[in-house]
Amino acid sequence: MSSNRGTARFARFLHQNARFLGIEDGRFALCGPQVVWIDLTNKCTQHCLCCWNYSPFVDSGSKSPAWFADELDYSRVKRLLSELKRMGTKEIFYSGGGDPLHYSRLREVIHETAAAGMKITLITNLVTDDEQLLEFLAKAPIDRMLISIWAASEDVYRKVRPFTPRGAFTSLVGRLKSLLDAISGSTSREVILNHVLLRQNFREFAPMAEMAYELGASNMWYTTMDMAHESMRPFLLGEADIAWLLPLIERAKNDFRFGGRAGWHFDPSQMYELERRLRNSRAAEGVYHSDYIDDIPCYAGWTVARVTADGGVCPCCKADRMPLGNIYRDSFSSIWYGAKYNKFRRKAKLLSKRDAYFSAISCWRVCDNWIDNVKYHAMLNEFRKLLNSWVAVGKRPLQQIMTSCYKWLPRR
Repeated sequence: MSSNRGTARFARFLHQNARFLGIEDGRFALCGPQVVWIDLTNKCTQHCLCCWNYSPFVDSGSKSPAWFADELDYSRVKRLLSELKRMGTKEIFYSGGGDPLHYSRLREVIHETAAAGMKITLITNLVTDDEQLLEFLAKAPIDRMLISIWAASEDVYRKVRPFTPRGAFTSLVGRLKSLLDAISGSTSREVILNHVLLRQNFREFAPMAEMAYELGASNMWYTTMDMAHESMRPFLLGEADIAWLLPLIERAKNDFRFGGRAGWHFDPSQMYELERRLRNSRAAEGVYHSDYIDDIPCYAGWTVARVTADGGVCPCCKADRMPLGNIYRDSFSSIWYGAKYNKFRRKAKLLSKRDAYFSAISCWRVCDNWIDNVKYHAMLNEFRKLLNSWVAVGKRPLQQIMTSCYKWLPRR
C-alpha cells in the first residue's frame, strides 16, 4: 500500500515538473513555454539611436517597406492566446519591432490575455497623443509596464531620440506622472522605467534612478546597448566610460534603495547582471557574454518563445532571424512540439553557442535570456536532486513511462 502511495507521489512530482522532465531528457518539450513575447506590430514613430529597426543610422533598405507596416491579425492573436492558455503559458510580453501602442486592437488583446489568466507585461515608449489610450493604460489589467525612456533630462532625451521636438521629454514626464498617479496604491501593478545605456546617456545613470523614485515608479531597469549594426559603434560605452560607471553600479546596490517608500521595489540583482556584462573582456566592443555564455546550457527551447509581427515563431528573444515556423501556416503548438524546435533544443543544450548553428543569433555577443537560463539552471539542479532520490528507490521505469507518455500527449 505504501509503495502504491509512493508511486502516486512520484507521478505527481513528475507531472508538476514536466518542464524539467523534458529538459532532463533533452530531446523534446513536454509542456508549453512559460513566457511568450508577442510582437503585435512593427509600427513606431520614434527613431532611437540604437534601435535595430528605426535608428537613423540603420540602412532603411535592409528591410522592405512592407516589414514596417507588419502587424499580427487580431483573429490570429486570439487563436494564439487560446493555444497558449491550453499549453499552460503563464506570462505574455507585448513588445516588438515597433511599439505596441500603435496596434489598433491593443485594448481587446489586453482584455483577452487577462481573461485567459496570463500575466501581462507591456513594453512601450509611451509616446502617444491618444488621451483615451492613456486612460485605458491607467485602468487596464496590465501587471507590468516597462516604459523605455533612456534619459533623465530634455537634452539627453533628444540626443538618444533624434528628430524629437523640443519639449517632448517634458510631455513624456507629464504623461508618465498622470499614469503613475492613476495607479498609485495598486499592489498588483508595476511601472518600471527602462534605460538602455550608451555613450550619450550613461552619465545620467544615477539621475535616471532618482527620477523613477521621485515620480512614483516601481523600479528602473538598465541594460547595455545591443550593437545590431556596425554603424552604431560610436554609441558604445568605451573602456573609460565603463570604468567610470562600474563604481556607481557597485554603490547603487545599496544607494538606489533611497530609504524606501510604498511601491518602490528596487532589486539589486539587476545591478549584478549589468556589472557582469560590463566586466566581460570584450564589453567595449559591444560583446557582453563571450566570457561565460557556455558556462551553462541554454534552456530557452523549453521556457520561452517569441512571435514576430509577420507570424514567425522564434526560439528566443534574439532569434528573429531564425524563425522555426509561422503561425499563419501552422498552429503554434505544432511548431513548438515540432522537429525544428526539437533540433534547436538539443543543440542549445549540448553545443557551444559559437557553433555555426547559432550564427543568426550571436548568443555569445549578447544573450537576453541569460538571467532566465541561470534561474532555470539552479531549479533544474534542485529537480535532479529530488529525481535522483526517487530513482534510488526504484522509480526509474515510471520516469521513463511518463516521459514517453508526455512526448506523445503534451499539453497542446
